[in-house]
Amino acid sequence: MANPAKVAMLYAVQGMGDRCHPTQTVKKGHHRGEPYVDFSVNLPRRSLQEFGRWVNRYMHLAKILTPDTLAKNHRQNALTLASRYKD
Repeated sequence: MANPAKVAMLYAVQGMGDRCHPTQTVKKGHHRGEPYVDFSVNLPRRSLQEFGRWVNRYMHLAKILTPDTLAKNHRQNALTLASRYKD
């Protein structure tokens, strides 16, 4: 069964509007003056971890919106990374 995965990315990510997956949709817009892309794709549960790793390539430009478990994991990883750089 496919799970919807959605991520908001600043549009600075090159190729973000390119078609990479047959179920993907891309919506471009602006939020708080910043260009962004809402990237959605339906994936089997077994592929969500791999999708999360792909998003991590753009960690500082991305916010995972769904599924909730992947979004929480991404947030926790970002907090852990930030804590390593605190003085």
